[in-house]
Amino acid sequence: MARLNPKPSRSETGLFKTKYDIIKSASKMTGMSQYDVQRVFESCLVSIMRLAATGEPGTKIMIRGFGTFTVCEFSEQVRNMSGINGKMIRTPSRRRIVFRPHKQFKTPLLKDAEFFTEDKVFTGR
Repeated sequence: MARLNPKPSRSETGLFKTKYDIIKSASKMTGMSQYDVQRVFESCLVSIMRLAATGEPGTKIMIRGFGTFTVCEFSEQVRNMSGINGKMIRTPSRRRIVFRPHKQFKTPLLKDAEFFTEDKVFTGR
């Protein structure tokens, strides 16, 4: 039996944005084709991933006005799972990328979203 009033998806309500939505918006703002914007966007992401993958723990990739990607190393942990199966579980040490947004990036989220209008994005401050 079909529902009479189906719940709208997150993308329909605007709560969920995809890479395509970002590319479409940037294409509209810059006047570039979506293909060119996609190539630039993906090359930026690949560059960040390569730098993070080859970096030592503590390596920071800073994008001014956006945030900092930091390579962190988490040490090996031993956990007691006696309540579940009575065994000790080891999690191996691993590296992970941690993102910390810049203060300038967080401020409009706290105050108002009017900061990110098209005329203010490329003019700077």
